[in-house]
Amino acid sequence: MIKTCGIFIFNDRDEILLVHPNNHNSKHFSIPKGVLEKSDNNNTLLRALIELEEECNVKLYDYKDDIKYIGEIGYKNGYKILVAYKYYFKSDDLDYLFNDLKCISYFHNTKLNIDMLENDVVKWIKLSDIYTGIIQLHESQKTILDKILME
Repeated sequence: MIKTCGIFIFNDRDEILLVHPNNHNSKHFSIPKGVLEKSDNNNTLLRALIELEEECNVKLYDYKDDIKYIGEIGYKNGYKILVAYKYYFKSDDLDYLFNDLKCISYFHNTKLNIDMLENDVVKWIKLSDIYTGIIQLHESQKTILDKILME
């Protein structure tokens, strides 16, 4: 089973930080996440923080004690699990951490034989845009988002 690790990050403007993976439908967004690697020594929070930095240019390592574990959920395909965390911040306090949102991680596109950014968009999305269908989240991420918002 493949484990992916990610963080749901919320601000006090009812927004969530999401990325748009390159080569995906324009409505499809995702939380910043990535596959747990052997070098992570099963530290899923560390992997989630690394992916946040690579996919959003946000470094929250110093705030890891404020990041809460949510749980794990299996993908419909049956071969992946999402290990989820959440983090809330007040905009005035930590805006400087989020002032240069951009993807800094590349992958090799074998069809085009070029290196491409993993994500072409990194931005704050209104939660209401997810629930009105303007933005689509993967089903497993939407399930966890629902759980978080019901707390």
